[in-house]
Amino acid sequence: MMKYTLVALALFMGVAVCGAYGARPRPSDQALIAKEEDLNDKCRGGLGTSRATMAACDRREAVLGVLEKRNICWGPSDSIEAEKHWVRCKPQKP
Repeated sequence: MMKYTLVALALFMGVAVCGAYGARPRPSDQALIAKEEDLNDKCRGGLGTSRATMAACDRREAVLGVLEKRNICWGPSDSIEAEKHWVRCKPQKP
């Protein structure tokens, strides 16, 4: 009985951690993340005076807003940029 209790507890803890800060985003969010990365490449790699570049930057900001609403952030915030990746956002303090 104890063995089954430990297995159930381990499964529960795994589910709880998946929604925690720093956890990877859900597979259902991957398309939106790919869109942001594509727009980021167009925004950062385009000519600053180009309308297409500016439009890509504007669309990227809109996608970033949607990601934030879905609790997805580029981080962890205390990591250097080279180590950052898409994670669940850290809860805001009240």
